Amino acid sequence: MVVRLGERLISIREFMALLPGSILELEKKADLELDLLINNKLIGYGLPVKVGENFGVRLTYVGDVRARIEAMADGSECDQA
Repeated sequence: MVVRLGERLISIREFMALLPGSILELEKKADLELDLLINNKLIGYGLPVKVGENFGVRLTYVGDVRARIEAMADGSECDQA
């Protein structure tokens, strides 16, 4: 599962100028839900939370079972636990 904070297109010049400590501003409001993806397919949304010393995601919406299964099926080459 991937949790996407946001996306931003940048030029190669901007990319090459990135250094540790650089800040990339995302074109998404900080209070909006995060996207949940499986195999690059959107399956739900969630809000960021702190769990002890770690980050977590409180799920606010998860797509129907069929959509989740279809998203997982596209990654059949992935290792299964």
